[in-house]
Amino acid sequence: AAVRLYASLLGGLAGSERALAHDRLQPASGEPSTDPLTGLATRQDWDQRVRTEEAYCRDFGESATVIVIELTGLRANNEVRGHAAGDDELRQAGAVVREVMEGKHFSARVSGDCFAMLVIGEPADEIVAALRQAFARTGTTVSFGVGPRRQDGTLDDAQAAAFAELAVESQRNAPSPQPSAMSLPPTTAARPGPGEAALNS
Repeated sequence: AAVRLYASLLGGLAGSERALAHDRLQPASGEPSTDPLTGLATRQDWDQRVRTEEAYCRDFGESATVIVIELTGLRANNEVRGHAAGDDELRQAGAVVREVMEGKHFSARVSGDCFAMLVIGEPADEIVAALRQAFARTGTTVSFGVGPRRQDGTLDDAQAAAFAELAVESQRNAPSPQPSAMSLPPTTAARPGPGEAALNS
């Protein structure tokens, strides 16, 4: 009887884990789940998923990594070529993310030029490398930040670490400003040579 009870308890625990794993993959009900330009999830869905995955990782000891990507040249593209060109860049970037992630890991557009991904239960190094290669093939300048969830931390901590790393790489990748006439040093007037002062007086 004790063995049957123990087996029943284990079966119930496994069933609960499967149910939680299934529920955490479902989009938030009643909310739009797709950004119209990129085909990725929205920021609101991202925030909800982070809360859900944090509970899952905490309860079951699962590993997780946050990846963030910034389209470093999007603002300049908008200014130089217009917003239609910027929208095209966003569509292409969304397609790249969807192709690499293959629907296995949650991906969202979390701001105008920034995407975020949650990698649960597997190393993120190969995914980051694949994303870098895919964006390089399109000629799009991107910056990355990666934040693993520590055992003594949370996914919010991992997000903060990812965005801190992104800020450093973004600054390094930012287009150098072109010097303008106002930024050039003033021209130093030539001093008159010997005898010139007398001729000019």
